[in-house]
Amino acid sequence: MIRKSKNLVSLVIVAITLASCGGDEGTAPEPVELTPEPVELTPEPVELTPEPVELIPEPVELIPEPTQDCQSSIQEAPIYRIIDLGTLGGESSKAYSINDSGKVVGGSFNSNSSHRAFIYDSDVMSDLGDKEGYILEQSNRAYAINNHGVIVGDDGRDSSRLWGNGWVYDSGVMSSLASSYTEEDSAALDINEAGIIVGFNKFPWGTRKRAFVVYPGDYSITDLGELNSESECGSAAFAINNSNQIVGYAGDFGNLRCDKRAFLYENDVMHDLGTLGGPDSFATDINDSGCIVGASQIISYGQELVFCTLVMK
Repeated sequence: MIRKSKNLVSLVIVAITLASCGGDEGTAPEPVELTPEPVELTPEPVELTPEPVELIPEPVELIPEPTQDCQSSIQEAPIYRIIDLGTLGGESSKAYSINDSGKVVGGSFNSNSSHRAFIYDSDVMSDLGDKEGYILEQSNRAYAINNHGVIVGDDGRDSSRLWGNGWVYDSGVMSSLASSYTEEDSAALDINEAGIIVGFNKFPWGTRKRAFVVYPGDYSITDLGELNSESECGSAAFAINNSNQIVGYAGDFGNLRCDKRAFLYENDVMHDLGTLGGPDSFATDINDSGCIVGASQIISYGQELVFCTLVMK
């Protein structure tokens, strides 16, 4: 009973609602035109402030370009170990030069106490022998070897002589350089890749030894002279590079002591390299970049100091 009364009440309410909204039955409502008014939307400006971001660049290794400077090629020294090359049977030996193939030349005493030129190759030290027609096992030593295996040095009449006769060793044959001059006061000290040899020799017209250069072929000696054409203080050439620049020392004319000056010889001209303040200087080597090394006294007749200078092109 309760459920039925509720339903009747609901029907009455619905009927009353329809009667009030619908009006007369069969009459349609008038259409209404709705025209929306235009609305202009203007967005308010919004300021965007980005948060700061810290950028940390990755480290970049800078490798400097090579320069023509004596110090430019000096890098951190690698670790080396010393290897005993032995002797030719005697008490001592000295190595003076090594080429790019690792062949070493120098001098060693043998079991007969003779000082002999040697080559060390493939872990073996070998005696270079003597010049043809000379006394066997006379004193000799090798000072330089190039990458073609050509060796230069000097010899003496016995093991007590410091300087003897300069020679070149090529293809197993040792040849004299000074056959047209005196034979007992010369030495071949260096050779470049073109086979040009430098050293010093006592020429017949001089009282002291003079620097020389020898070109391949007949091995004849050419006098390089001195810093002053009238000087008789002597000179010596110690090294030559592959640009045919030669360095050594020459006496200073007009000085009773005959002070020595390091020189550079190129294009047929000998240039005085000066000193570090003292009277004497010596140039002992030059590389293919033109960097020269040697020694100079820094005070009168006193302490010597190694120097390095750049030859300007």
